[in-house]
Amino acid sequence: MFFADDKFSKYKKAEFALWTESCAGFLRSPGAVPRIPILCGIESVGSETTAGKSHRSSYLCSYHPLVSNGTIAQATQAWNSTSGCKDQITKCNDGGTNDICSSAQQFCNAEILSAVLGPHDPYYILSGVVDLYPPDITRYLTNTSLMQTIGAESTWVMSSDDIYFNFADTGDWMRTSRPLLEKVIDAGVRTVIYDGDADYILNFHGVEAMVDALQTKFTTDFAKQEFANFTVNNEVTGLYKNAGTFSYVRIFGAGHEVPAYTHGSLPVGAAAFQMFAQIMGNNSLSAGTVQTTATTGGATSTGASAADPTATQPNAAALLASGSLWTVLAAMLVAAVTPV
Repeated sequence: MFFADDKFSKYKKAEFALWTESCAGFLRSPGAVPRIPILCGIESVGSETTAGKSHRSSYLCSYHPLVSNGTIAQATQAWNSTSGCKDQITKCNDGGTNDICSSAQQFCNAEILSAVLGPHDPYYILSGVVDLYPPDITRYLTNTSLMQTIGAESTWVMSSDDIYFNFADTGDWMRTSRPLLEKVIDAGVRTVIYDGDADYILNFHGVEAMVDALQTKFTTDFAKQEFANFTVNNEVTGLYKNAGTFSYVRIFGAGHEVPAYTHGSLPVGAAAFQMFAQIMGNNSLSAGTVQTTATTGGATSTGASAADPTATQPNAAALLASGSLWTVLAAMLVAAVTPV
């Protein structure tokens, strides 16, 4: 449909950069839809899970203890016991049916993911409440004037229940898509995986376990590398590794929506901007003094420092009173139906 339009057909042979986030790695094209080859030059995977087992176990190793030792012990038992979470995910990925995988998701979410979260924000673990930063952008994206300007043909919604329940009914989140990622990396597509160290729902423990388990032509080289400081304007704001055209970076102080946060004295989004600029320039990640132009568009909100486990976003109180969809999503997670 995109290339069929005269305005865009000239881009058929151009290289594309695919920047995905969160559940985007699990989106698959229906078989009935004709596939058009796209020359992919760059792929980005942000705050995203591709291996159910590594992520469900990672909730037992969170940013800092969120619940009592007793609750953690119960969750650990639920992971390790016969027919527990680990066994169910293994069964799912060993040719398991949709029912088997869906049951695994329900069990693991209830007994581990939700159990060890406690009264914290799953998308920004430093907050002891449901933190509604970054704010809901629905009003902006459903503005009639904006929709006409960008040629929007459908109305923006924050999430789709139909899509969520399709994922949940098939247990798709429990199925690993790691082989697909390995294929992309081995094809020579420049690939970056990034996350924020204050994200719980797709935390860096699970992401790094998945990254270390990748079997690609760069695996040996990547394993030999030590983490290096990712610096922006001479300020350390993360850790990174490179091997060939594959890179990984953990951004300090960032929640699930990595570009929305900052660390130290940097502007909001500065670390994400430097990562984006380097990768889009077809370069590996590097420490540097890149002058960033990331701004908040006049907003005063900033991400909290990862060194302060009690910090919350400054606009959280006002947004909490708004009853935004994030409150509903958090309630869904407590009910063990979190879309992860």
